[in-house]
Amino acid sequence: MSLSVVLATPHSLWTLVDREISAAGETILDASKIVCLDATDGIGLLSYAGNEVLGGEDPSEWAASVFQGLDTDFEGYMRALTAAATKAGFSNDSGHLFVAAGVVDGTPAIYTIASNADGELELRRHAQTYAFMLAGPRGPQLAEERTDGAEIVDWMKKVETGEAHPREVADRLVKWNGEEADARAIIACRMVADGEATPSRYYYDGGTPHAPDAKLAHMSRGTDLNEVMELMKKQAMGVTLTMRETAQVLTYKRRMAESESD
Repeated sequence: MSLSVVLATPHSLWTLVDREISAAGETILDASKIVCLDATDGIGLLSYAGNEVLGGEDPSEWAASVFQGLDTDFEGYMRALTAAATKAGFSNDSGHLFVAAGVVDGTPAIYTIASNADGELELRRHAQTYAFMLAGPRGPQLAEERTDGAEIVDWMKKVETGEAHPREVADRLVKWNGEEADARAIIACRMVADGEATPSRYYYDGGTPHAPDAKLAHMSRGTDLNEVMELMKKQAMGVTLTMRETAQVLTYKRRMAESESD
């Protein structure tokens, strides 16, 4: 079983994923299925809705590799991911392979990459004022199809206005994981006002919070942000970087300076 929940409002993005994948006949319970994504026209959270390794890699690592060096808009990333997954022959018995929540040009949207009636992967955008998508054993659902969906959205609004902490949403949202999939889960939250900042992350085991045990992949307009941050730490410690590493850091700094001047 696998579960992926993504939620998007004009002010925040959320995703819940289980952590189970199968590899070479063995079950892995601590996989990471989330990629934080920064595009030219917005930010998002991408999650893998399947339960198999992709190309021999952790799902988030495989998806991040597709985005490496690609500087485009949000839908451009989704098209690239659809093409790469199709070329690799990936599919998912439950229908959905990837789901993503984004705020694109200020508008919340859900993107899905799923098998169509002909068995081919198809990209779709689902735009609503408050968009929500759940992909699991029972297939996709929207908020109004789930009785506690409205409650979750109400708590999200409280977080956005500073009346509640993101943990209060996460503690409620993680209960859905126990209904659908393995007990281990990660929930990520991005506040749109924070721009490309690292999202809040909450890790659970059996519904009980536990210490983070994995980084989330973060691709910022084609650049591996986690890698750049490590390189900048090395620079600060006086370590000499290679030409390639120096170019990565300079490219990221230049882009950030351009963003601040806009």
